[in-house]
Amino acid sequence: SAGNDKVKVVVNGGRELVSISIDPALLKEEDLGMVQDLIVAAVNAGMTKSNDMVEAEIEKVTGGVSIPGLV
Repeated sequence: SAGNDKVKVVVNGGRELVSISIDPALLKEEDLGMVQDLIVAAVNAGMTKSNDMVEAEIEKVTGGVSIPGLV
Protein backbone atom coordinates (compact mmCIF):
# COMPACT_ATOMS: atom_id res chain seq x y z
CA SER A 1 0.00 0.00 0.00
CA ALA A 2 0.99 3.62 -0.34
CA GLY A 3 -0.27 7.07 0.55
CA ASN A 4 -1.55 6.10 4.01
CA ASP A 5 -3.34 3.08 2.50
CA LYS A 6 -5.16 5.22 -0.06
CA VAL A 7 -3.71 2.97 -2.77
CA LYS A 8 -3.65 -0.78 -2.04
CA VAL A 9 -2.53 -3.66 -4.21
CA VAL A 10 -2.56 -7.43 -3.88
CA VAL A 11 0.30 -9.41 -5.41
CA ASN A 12 0.35 -13.22 -5.38
CA GLY A 13 3.30 -15.56 -4.90
CA GLY A 14 3.73 -15.75 -8.66
CA ARG A 15 4.54 -12.02 -8.57
CA GLU A 16 1.34 -11.14 -10.44
CA LEU A 17 -0.71 -8.07 -9.63
CA VAL A 18 -4.10 -9.47 -8.56
CA SER A 19 -6.02 -6.34 -7.62
CA ILE A 20 -5.71 -2.63 -7.01
CA SER A 21 -7.87 -0.39 -4.84
CA ILE A 22 -7.81 3.41 -4.90
CA ASP A 23 -9.64 5.49 -2.31
CA PRO A 24 -12.07 7.63 -4.36
CA ALA A 25 -11.24 10.65 -2.20
CA LEU A 26 -7.66 10.47 -3.44
CA LEU A 27 -8.81 11.03 -7.00
CA LYS A 28 -10.63 14.19 -5.98
CA GLU A 29 -7.86 15.75 -3.91
CA GLU A 30 -4.62 14.80 -5.67
CA ASP A 31 -3.29 15.46 -9.12
CA LEU A 32 -2.84 12.71 -11.68
CA GLY A 33 0.95 12.61 -11.28
CA MET A 34 0.68 12.02 -7.54
CA VAL A 35 -1.85 9.21 -8.00
CA GLN A 36 0.37 7.57 -10.60
CA ASP A 37 3.37 7.79 -8.25
CA LEU A 38 1.34 6.22 -5.43
CA ILE A 39 0.24 3.36 -7.68
CA VAL A 40 3.84 2.64 -8.65
CA ALA A 41 4.92 2.79 -4.99
CA ALA A 42 2.12 0.45 -3.92
CA VAL A 43 2.87 -2.09 -6.67
CA ASN A 44 6.59 -2.05 -5.85
CA ALA A 45 5.82 -2.54 -2.14
CA GLY A 46 3.48 -5.42 -3.00
CA MET A 47 6.08 -7.07 -5.22
CA THR A 48 8.71 -6.76 -2.49
CA LYS A 49 6.36 -8.24 0.11
CA SER A 50 5.43 -11.09 -2.23
CA ASN A 51 9.10 -11.84 -2.94
CA ASP A 52 9.91 -11.81 0.78
CA MET A 53 7.07 -14.26 1.49
CA VAL A 54 8.19 -16.62 -1.29
CA GLU A 55 11.79 -16.55 -0.07
CA ALA A 56 10.66 -17.24 3.52
CA GLU A 57 8.62 -20.26 2.40
CA ILE A 58 11.49 -21.61 0.30
CA GLU A 59 13.84 -21.21 3.26
CA LYS A 60 11.42 -23.25 5.40
CA VAL A 61 11.29 -26.03 2.79
CA THR A 62 15.03 -26.14 2.09
CA GLY A 63 16.12 -25.63 5.68
CA GLY A 64 18.09 -22.55 4.67
CA VAL A 65 20.15 -24.37 2.02
CA SER A 66 20.66 -22.14 -1.01
CA ILE A 67 19.64 -23.84 -4.26
CA PRO A 68 20.82 -21.84 -7.30
CA GLY A 69 18.02 -20.88 -9.69
CA LEU A 70 15.22 -21.81 -7.31
CA VAL A 71 13.98 -18.26 -6.81
